Amino acid sequence: MFKRLLPLLMILGLLLTACGPGAGSDPKQPEESASLSLVASTYPLYLFATEVTKGAEGVTVSLLVNQDVSCLHDYTLTVADMKLLETADVLILNGAGLDDFVAGTLEGLPQEHRAAVIDCSQSVQLLSLAEEHDHEDGEDHAHGDWDPHYWMDPTLAGDVLLGIAGLLGEMDPEYDALYHENAEAAVATLTQAKQAMQTELEPLTARELITFHDGFQYFARAFDFTILMSIEEEEGREASAKVISEAANLVTGYGLPAIFTEVNSSDATAQAVARETGTAVYPLTMIMSGPSDSLSIQTYIDAMNQNVDTILGAFQ
Repeated sequence: MFKRLLPLLMILGLLLTACGPGAGSDPKQPEESASLSLVASTYPLYLFATEVTKGAEGVTVSLLVNQDVSCLHDYTLTVADMKLLETADVLILNGAGLDDFVAGTLEGLPQEHRAAVIDCSQSVQLLSLAEEHDHEDGEDHAHGDWDPHYWMDPTLAGDVLLGIAGLLGEMDPEYDALYHENAEAAVATLTQAKQAMQTELEPLTARELITFHDGFQYFARAFDFTILMSIEEEEGREASAKVISEAANLVTGYGLPAIFTEVNSSDATAQAVARETGTAVYPLTMIMSGPSDSLSIQTYIDAMNQNVDTILGAFQ
């Protein structure tokens, strides 16, 4: 269950304004006349919130960070971001450290512009981070105690959908049944899709991954892979010779035909390992960005299928 962070007066205010025009197509431009304005911090949550609220008149969902990024730990809010936060009734956050850059900003806003918060991490069982990563600049870039990339498991994505639906239903009883119906239908679709992905991957004998981003732990658990090593590379900085050597030894020792980067991350270190070992480099996606005109749970499933197809192509 989500932590209850919604002020009673805000809930009452929302219940008094239960109708209005539908959501526009621009993820940064909520309708001013909307009765309930939701802002999701990241693209996966944007997809999930849009799926839950489809068909609810007067409810808009906007996206806060709409950039091709793989890591938000150093993200700085823009003027447009600040304006969007000031118009939001509800802010839907990852809540496991990924979007901590929002917390201080909310505290600095006047009370009348401070959105209620849905912490989606309260709907899932989080995994701890496997390890701290070495960085070439010598600075501490710890991501916190918990791995925030839980949406990379379709089962946990379903848990988030149900959690959003539950809380929004309390806030907006007129659409309570619709929110739950949408979420439950999406969960059924996700369950079927995950089973199909698992079936596709079942013939693989190679079940070990080396990734050049730490965001694939939930994905690996969901599809029975073991991550031998995850390497965080600072932008513009190749990892140390020691890290490259360790990765190369693992590639050779396990006979890995491929190693995996994240589509929005640098591949300099991965290419260095590839030159040393002859292995191939393939990109995986963490779904941190995507189209804003084709929003449904299928958009998420298509991205996950893209990862499955990439691994199948690399290992078969």
